[in-house]
Amino acid sequence: MRFLPQGSIPWLLAHELRLTWRGRGAAGKGRRSAWIVMAVMVAVLSIPGWMLAGVLKGREIPLVPEAALIVDLVLGFLFTLMMSTTVAQTAVAFYERGDLDLLLASPIPPRRVLTVRCVGIAVQSTLLWLLLLTPFAVPGLIQGDLRWGNAYLVLLGMGLLAAAFGLVIAMGLFRVIGPKRTRAAATVLSALIGVSFGLFGQLRNFVGQETYNRWIDKVMSLSETGLFDRGRPLSWPAQALIGDYVLAGGAIGVALVIFALVTQSVGRTFGGDAAAAAGTAT
Repeated sequence: MRFLPQGSIPWLLAHELRLTWRGRGAAGKGRRSAWIVMAVMVAVLSIPGWMLAGVLKGREIPLVPEAALIVDLVLGFLFTLMMSTTVAQTAVAFYERGDLDLLLASPIPPRRVLTVRCVGIAVQSTLLWLLLLTPFAVPGLIQGDLRWGNAYLVLLGMGLLAAAFGLVIAMGLFRVIGPKRTRAAATVLSALIGVSFGLFGQLRNFVGQETYNRWIDKVMSLSETGLFDRGRPLSWPAQALIGDYVLAGGAIGVALVIFALVTQSVGRTFGGDAAAAAGTAT
């Protein structure tokens, strides 16, 4: 941070990420251990990543309705997790940081402070998934297959959209139930979403193999409705992932616009609510 101009957007964003890293207990030896674990994980996953990139390089990936349906379900799962993370991180910004009111009172323009805080929340909700993607996408990019870059654009777009929706939910919770209950409600909401997906993973054990297969067949039968055929809106996420640069660019562009609109519309409320929360937190 010492090389960045103080008060600039990169300086503020680096400050946000540093506080997040410290807040997760990554300091001293713990920080070095975390970096070592991530480096080892990326190195191990890069082996199948190089193999997969080599197999797909130069080959057109066919898109069938069943694949488009599965991609939509997976991306919907990731979007929900990102949004729940955003709600929880917004509550942290209200109650645990205690620095937003000080930043707003500093010579730094308030709009810059609030925008960077929202961007930091979006980065936090997306960073893990970007790291998990890296061992597969980077080998493909190194080998000259630019289609792998689309996955980054799609994930970043999802992260921005999830952050926008999460901010709106957090603001709504604050207005409806007040500052003292918002953090608890956001934490419970995030936990419930995580637990629900965990239970879904055990659905086969709960309902039995026959019922589970019947439900899966009903879900997959949606691919026969024509809604997931190539060129239809529900197939666009899959098309963007397999190499449609226009759709991938459009996804990140639309996400940026929506995120900017939400950030600007709730920015002043966000700052006022954070100040109020700092005064009522126990």
